[in-house]
Amino acid sequence: MRHMRNVVFGLSCLLGGVFLASQLVGAEASAQQQMVGRWGAEDCQGISGGSGRFLAASGEFAREADRLRNEAEAIETYERAVIFSELAANFAKTFEVYCK
Repeated sequence: MRHMRNVVFGLSCLLGGVFLASQLVGAEASAQQQMVGRWGAEDCQGISGGSGRFLAASGEFAREADRLRNEAEAIETYERAVIFSELAANFAKTFEVYCK
């Protein structure tokens, strides 16, 4: 009977130790993710500015396409507007993920 109590006590200590270790490792991993996940202010300003520049370029291409009389040139210019708009959206999403 005494031997059985020692075995149960040993198993309880082992399971408790494993549980505590997993909690500590999980907390450490969470802290590292938070540090890695956020960028510095200078990088975030660059991402934000890039998004704004791409959005401005997209608007310029769209206005230019509106002025063009040649349909083929207008379509090509609208495609450029879409490309720059997508770049702006990608930069904005990057900002949202890494800077907020």
